[in-house]
Amino acid sequence: MTAIDEGRQRAFVSVLGGRGVNGSIAVYDLQALEEIEQVELVPFMVAAVPHREEVVMPLSRNTSLRFLHLDVSQTPARVLHDIEVPDVLTFPAAVTVSPDGRYAFVGAEVSRELLIVDLVDGGVQRRPWLDDMGPTALTVVP
Repeated sequence: MTAIDEGRQRAFVSVLGGRGVNGSIAVYDLQALEEIEQVELVPFMVAAVPHREEVVMPLSRNTSLRFLHLDVSQTPARVLHDIEVPDVLTFPAAVTVSPDGRYAFVGAEVSRELLIVDLVDGGVQRRPWLDDMGPTALTVVP
């Protein structure tokens, strides 16, 4: 998965089997077309926060979900929120951010819920997802 930071001409690419044991996020300079940083994580999805130099990414754990919110305005990136959400059984297959940059939405398919993360205060709301598997793709329409 890739997210683009248009203001600074950078791309954030999820890399399975990168330098880390399970994967990493590679940061590319789109003008020079070269990698400028690689962070060892286990992300599968990454989304840019509109109008800010920030990205969000859910990370799968055994029986929980770890959610990172990063300020990428400089290298290395600065952690704004590092949130552990317990009792989430999922492979985080979807993440998106509201147009105003306030909320991130993470689909938890196996747990049959939608997680809503407040990017201002780090709070998490958990919403049941009907009687079926949770969302595997998300988009927010302004």
